[in-house]
Amino acid sequence: MSLVFCFLFGATAAARGSPKPDTAFKKSEALAQVGVQGTSVITTREVLLSAFIERWFLVENIANKKQPKNPPKNPLLEGPPDVTSDGFKKQLNSNMLEALVEAESDQFDVAKVDEDLLKTRTAAILPAIRGSPLWSPSQAQEKEILKLLRRKMRAQKYFQLMSEKALTTPSESEIKEYFDKNRIRFGNRPIAEFRENIVDFLTQRKQEEKLRNHFEALKKKHRLRVLTEPSV
Repeated sequence: MSLVFCFLFGATAAARGSPKPDTAFKKSEALAQVGVQGTSVITTREVLLSAFIERWFLVENIANKKQPKNPPKNPLLEGPPDVTSDGFKKQLNSNMLEALVEAESDQFDVAKVDEDLLKTRTAAILPAIRGSPLWSPSQAQEKEILKLLRRKMRAQKYFQLMSEKALTTPSESEIKEYFDKNRIRFGNRPIAEFRENIVDFLTQRKQEEKLRNHFEALKKKHRLRVLTEPSV
């Protein structure tokens, strides 16, 4: 799994709660946009709703025994991230990347989602967020959850596609060059002892570099623009 993917979907687990979540939900401040005419505007409300959806995914993964190594005991018992916190900024970055992926996917008609699964997940998430006293957003609407969840699911598919496409096996000359540059670390032992580890390392590094360059290009192509810093 790439660092970019981990960054996108692992951003909110440690964020602390805001004492007055409904204020931020109601404020719905425009923070960023994607597209020449602001085709997709990312708001404070969207970022907070996305944070809840990601925590719901974490709960689902725990239930399915796919949890991370040290997950929080109950992610939904934590309130939303404060709008001035690092957790909120990381979630905003996630939302911006997802909006870029959606714009690119729409253009080339790729990374489609299972609509039945989308509706099933929305039906589970909506009562969970409406019934949470810690989050209590002002009348979370089904269309909001559908929009954000579809974008998130498309992003997952797109990242999987791009991660597979970015996999490149290093050449023998690249393997030898890396080995020679790190002779001190490897000592006098032969390259054959380290070849497999070197291949894995270089493959992952090249994949991450390609993904990073790809998403930097998407920022320019789809004109990502940060409008303002979130305020209390």
